Amino acid sequence: MAMKKSLAYFQSGGPTAVINCSLAGVLLETSHHPEIDEVYGAKYGIEGLINDDLIRLDILDQPTREGLENTPGAVLGSSRKKLPEDLSDPVYERILTTLKAHHIAYLLVNGGNDSMDTCHRLSDFFISRHLDIRVLGIPKTIDNDLALTDHSVGYPSAARHVIASTAMIIDDAKAYKKGKIVLVEIMYDEYKKKSHKDDGALTGKSLADGGSLLRPEATGYGLCYYAEALFKDRYQTTFAGKKVLISGSGNVATFACEKAQQLGAIVLAMSDSSSCIYDPHGIDLAAVRAIKEVKRARIHDYLLSHPDAKELPSEAIWSIKADLALPSATQFEIKEKDAKLLIQNGCLAVCEGSNMSAEAKAVQTLMKANVAYAPGKAANAGGVTVSGFEMIQNRAKTHWSREEVDSKLKATMENIYAQAIALATTPEEKKNLVTLTNEAAFLRVMNALKK
Repeated sequence: MAMKKSLAYFQSGGPTAVINCSLAGVLLETSHHPEIDEVYGAKYGIEGLINDDLIRLDILDQPTREGLENTPGAVLGSSRKKLPEDLSDPVYERILTTLKAHHIAYLLVNGGNDSMDTCHRLSDFFISRHLDIRVLGIPKTIDNDLALTDHSVGYPSAARHVIASTAMIIDDAKAYKKGKIVLVEIMYDEYKKKSHKDDGALTGKSLADGGSLLRPEATGYGLCYYAEALFKDRYQTTFAGKKVLISGSGNVATFACEKAQQLGAIVLAMSDSSSCIYDPHGIDLAAVRAIKEVKRARIHDYLLSHPDAKELPSEAIWSIKADLALPSATQFEIKEKDAKLLIQNGCLAVCEGSNMSAEAKAVQTLMKANVAYAPGKAANAGGVTVSGFEMIQNRAKTHWSREEVDSKLKATMENIYAQAIALATTPEEKKNLVTLTNEAAFLRVMNALKK
């Protein structure tokens, strides 16, 4: 009879509120695999394997297993110890001794970037020794430079921690009569450690503190500049006379409306979380701003001064016939059914003003129907672009005029589009702005690293 093989799991790096939930998932899944004999937990990360400090996890009773899902911290303990690059280092032999002693053939590592590096080095070591020991990384947080991460359960909990901490800092600041400026550093210290640089900058400042003109307008304006570049290239037309739908009525949406109207478009509808307003004569932006920025009321009040306008449910905005959709409210607001309505109504393009505006199936549906779809990482890059301009101005100790910022923003958004489509080798490839944008972004990062 073949000898059964065991599995070991350890947690590494900073604990999040859901890291133990991943452990619960491991125990649940391994219970469905009779070929796995015993399940061990290494205490204090990789150090548990080095020192043969393991505990049996498969013998935990069901209430304890279920309790892991709601237990904060890291129940097995954690470590930030890094394995040496030299695979001949004695520490690897100590790990191997532990694994052989417990017949461990599967190794699961739950952590972030450094933990995935540990996976890589362990895997290389086992391969170099011709050992059939499988290593699997379980990501616990979102790390922007961690390739091919398809899910990261730790991100919401990390974000919630930042929000809660910031909220307490705000309460503290309110105690001062004249106010208080507090800088909250989230990841910059880690950047300094890894890059050995201290060249960060604070952007989004007030004009008096060195901020840039046009920063509030940048995302909305840039969205329209990108969309018009797309229209000129793909459809040989401009914004003039085009009918536009803009979800939301916040900063991005209102400035997108402003720029779209300046470019000659007719904005038919805007929305908030309560409803959508459709004005066949074109949205009165001044009225929307008075409602949202002065009265702080719901967009429903637009009907009080515009009797020809109609009110619809918020999500019904995509059922209105138009040439261009600029989702600028929230993520995943365009569902597959909305995409089909846009296609049915002859919409030419969907450009994201909010991040991840459309669900994956909606994106696929739009692209399959040859409706131009521009992802937010390109279409709504105007805000970060002007933040970059702010850094340039601060370094040069200069201050650009509104016209100069606007001109440079327009040129940058047009260039973002142009650089992406330049990578297409066939007319069909040119239609896939998602892939082309990702490729262009990757090349920019690679070229920056080479400098």
